[in-house]
Amino acid sequence: RNFLQNPSGQLGLRGWKPMYNSRMSWKVETSEIPATENCTTNFVSSFQWCVMGQQVSLTNLVRDPSLAKIEVSAKFMGRTDCPSIFMMEAIVLNRQQQPIHRARVGPMEAPV
Repeated sequence: RNFLQNPSGQLGLRGWKPMYNSRMSWKVETSEIPATENCTTNFVSSFQWCVMGQQVSLTNLVRDPSLAKIEVSAKFMGRTDCPSIFMMEAIVLNRQQQPIHRARVGPMEAPV
């Protein structure tokens, strides 16, 4: 089950926050190549470094967050008119907002 709010931008940027004091250089477009038959929108970034994220409280979603098995994934592709780099990071925080687990992918060139 997907715990993210608005994972594909069907509700615009609702649920997502700019990270690392960056400008929110994201917008939502209709996909030329949909990720699935039910998903026709996707996030697109500007030509600048863009970072966004959201925090999900597991205590509202699972019985015992300490036993939860979490899988993090994303579908991504690059533009054809400029280079694209993709990175993703997932951080599990304890009740005191301290990191207890971190998983990172990238940087890697996005497929076109």
